[in-house]
Amino acid sequence: LNLGQVKSATRLGDDLLGIGFSAPDPGLNERTGQIWISGDDGATWSQFSEVPSSDGATDLIGLVPTAEGLVVAGTVFDPQEPDPERVAVWFSVDDSISWTEAPNVEDTFGDTGTRRARAYDIATIDDRVVVVGGLGGDAGAWVGDWTN
Repeated sequence: LNLGQVKSATRLGDDLLGIGFSAPDPGLNERTGQIWISGDDGATWSQFSEVPSSDGATDLIGLVPTAEGLVVAGTVFDPQEPDPERVAVWFSVDDSISWTEAPNVEDTFGDTGTRRARAYDIATIDDRVVVVGGLGGDAGAWVGDWTN
């Protein structure tokens, strides 16, 4: 049994995309970032794309289309690290066939130290991608160019 959770949905052309995670069990450490697709307005869903993380369980929170491609944001959990939760951003320039974790995220989010950083939403404003979330209990908003 593969469990999961859809955190948000967005329309892309005629399709609906559901963004979240899948997991073999409800445990936090085995989550995989997941995108599902529905071509019939949500009546049925199928697995569309998996978003890999290089270092931990992944929980996606949203997807936005940009002129350069698709951008998703989420939180990566690694309890073995001193920074057990970090915000991550991935982009796809091939309609989500493949995903690349944005290399300049640390420049945008800075050094969070041992504070937990978590993504809650993603949007585009004036052709810029904005991620909002929390940083050690405080609110955070980050603007970045994560599509190249």
